[in-house]
Amino acid sequence: IIADSPEVTLNLAQAVVENNLVGRVTLIGVAGLPEIEEYFDAGIISRLLSINPEEIAIKSLEAMRDLLEGRDVPAQISVALRIAESAGEN
Repeated sequence: IIADSPEVTLNLAQAVVENNLVGRVTLIGVAGLPEIEEYFDAGIISRLLSINPEEIAIKSLEAMRDLLEGRDVPAQISVALRIAESAGEN
């Protein structure tokens, strides 16, 4: 199961526990809420995706500056994605 936001990650992790699916499903989530780390450390979430919000802010501001100064700005701007793998039960 792949979650697309921290909120969905948290809800899915809770559902996995409540439905006794720990170890039977693989959950890949998105970091961003403190509670998610507990599920990750316990192995309920097997992989956690995270991005650096500071990098996003800097690249966004640079793109806005370039637009205001009349420079071309690419339609997409890439940022680093960190993938952590749980050493927990799952």
